[in-house]
Amino acid sequence: MMLEHFDGPYFIDGDALYFRNQSGAIKVCDTTELFGVGYDAQEAMLLKHGQASLVAEYMETLAAAFSGSHMPGLAEGLTFVTFKIGPETIEEVNACIQVTNRVGRLPERLEMIANGEDLGPTLH
Repeated sequence: MMLEHFDGPYFIDGDALYFRNQSGAIKVCDTTELFGVGYDAQEAMLLKHGQASLVAEYMETLAAAFSGSHMPGLAEGLTFVTFKIGPETIEEVNACIQVTNRVGRLPERLEMIANGEDLGPTLH
């Protein structure tokens, strides 16, 4: 089985997406499933990433907590995006993890990937 490696913690091996940590690698989901990223668009702060259904649940819980608090404005910037898993999108996720504030441009860069546009220099 050929291993496709991307800089950062996520990598694809066969039909599965894995997350590399200090203990080894953990299967996140199959590559046929959707990937999710939750972030604060106002602060360009990455909050959660992984299997889309789990990230969606986390973001809903966070939004409810903020909305029910004395600081409901914090929920306004919460953003959740899903996309298909592939070499380019996972490389972009890895870059978002490594580069502070990069997640603020994630929707724009996902659109560029979908359109086959050149993203310019990436992290390697």
